[in-house]
Amino acid sequence: VLTSDSTPKDIEVLDDRLKNRFEWGLIADIQPPDIETRMAIIKRKADILGLELPDDVIQFVAEKIKTNIRQLEGAVKNIKANSLIYENKPITILMAQTAIRDILNDNQPIPVTISKIISEVGRTFNISEQDIKSNKRAANISKARQVAMYVIKDITQMSMAAIGVEFGGRDHSTVVYAISQTEKMMKTDSHLREIIEDITKNVKDM
Repeated sequence: VLTSDSTPKDIEVLDDRLKNRFEWGLIADIQPPDIETRMAIIKRKADILGLELPDDVIQFVAEKIKTNIRQLEGAVKNIKANSLIYENKPITILMAQTAIRDILNDNQPIPVTISKIISEVGRTFNISEQDIKSNKRAANISKARQVAMYVIKDITQMSMAAIGVEFGGRDHSTVVYAISQTEKMMKTDSHLREIIEDITKNVKDM
């Protein structure tokens, strides 16, 4: 088995005899696994370890680790270890963030917690974290809450349902509406777009 970043005919240093011999064999173009394949790998590894992972956790890990299969398997092992440490508490996105923090490569952002995002949004809009997560419907609070949900989705790629849980068990349709409204406002309000970009940058730099 030979591996190369080019096909035999594109390797100039090979003479024609070797090129012909290599081309007699089976040439396979191996690409990084797509997200469905990565999710399947994670699920299979979890099944082998006797670990039941929620779909949103599987998707989160698959979206964060994109090229290295060993890292995917290592992430599942770390999640398993963390679940044992925390006495088999339900596995959440936050637990997965902690589990994969040390194995992410330098090109991937370090996962951040939801509390940091909400704290930064609250600081920016001068609204308490408690109010953002509350059921209060004042316009300024609702706007900050919608922005917080948008930033959480943008940075963590959590599912709508999982984000709703973090905001007092809100239905996923509420989260979908909040995010869509924020996206609409960003298209017409450049100032808000800049604010959200600053929030995102500040959270990632924490």
